[in-house]
Amino acid sequence: MLLYKIALCEDEEIFAAAHEKACRDIFHKLNIGHELTTFRSGENFFDVFETHRTRYDLIVLDIMLDGMNGIQLARKIREKDKTVCIIFLTSNRDFALRWV
Repeated sequence: MLLYKIALCEDEEIFAAAHEKACRDIFHKLNIGHELTTFRSGENFFDVFETHRTRYDLIVLDIMLDGMNGIQLARKIREKDKTVCIIFLTSNRDFALRWV
């Protein structure tokens, strides 16, 4: 069975739980094997990503993270991996509309 590795980077507990559930529900409904790891900061994620050379198939980033924000983090990810799929999440209307 193919196993998709997913990283979720969300610093707020309530949103992390909701996003985890949504990801698991989607992959379960599509009958896709997956391993989901949640990170509570951009710095923590990038440490694992870079130091342990962990390879992900999908990275889900909150834009408004404390410390290194999701946009900054995505730029650092792209320096190391040009092909990984990145999805941005935000509750900030200004960010959402900026990229439409």
